[in-house]
Amino acid sequence: MKMKLKWTSLILVVVLLMSTMTAFAGTMEDLKKDPNHIQVSGVVSDIRENKEGWTVSIDNDDMGMVFHIKENLPVYEGNSGKELSVKDITVGTRITAVVDAMAPMTMSIPPQTAGAVAFIVESGTPETLMTTGQEADKYVPLREEAEAKGYQVVWTSHTEPIKITKDDKVLLVTIGSKEFTYTHMTRDLQPLDRMEALSMIVKLEEGKTMVPSSLIGALL
Repeated sequence: MKMKLKWTSLILVVVLLMSTMTAFAGTMEDLKKDPNHIQVSGVVSDIRENKEGWTVSIDNDDMGMVFHIKENLPVYEGNSGKELSVKDITVGTRITAVVDAMAPMTMSIPPQTAGAVAFIVESGTPETLMTTGQEADKYVPLREEAEAKGYQVVWTSHTEPIKITKDDKVLLVTIGSKEFTYTHMTRDLQPLDRMEALSMIVKLEEGKTMVPSSLIGALL
């Protein structure tokens, strides 16, 4: 029985990764209203071109998701509905993937699917933020940057909060989330006291915990 289950899972993954996407003939608004589709939003953490098309990974407050797509996948700009291409998407872009509700999906973490029928770009890249006069944020390695400021970083697991401490200051962040908690004993208002959430989710990249540079900048 165990062997049959293993082969069934393997076949499902192979079929999923080799399946082709059916193009959706319609506008961005048609996509959003279609009851046969679901929407999954997140920030692009990795995008790679391959022989079959592209692999796009997103991070969100759930488990994230990996999409295997063709180069001609419809891509729309969220505000105007303007047609873009997958080449306009970069790491740090917030997108909403419109996915066929019946498309197969792996049971891995994060799950993978070839069922995306379109991407909707919800926000631009850090370069776009710079042109609008806002300070761009970027990912930096948590441990190296925090320890350079005299903080101690304690890692427990992928699902448990990462503890960053210095004297009476305690900061807790979690992989895949923008939320954090910050406590200290001093009465002085700290920069982190003014932040409601991180600008980008905490993520793992090549074995390193990556956080927004604005978080490091707020550590005193």
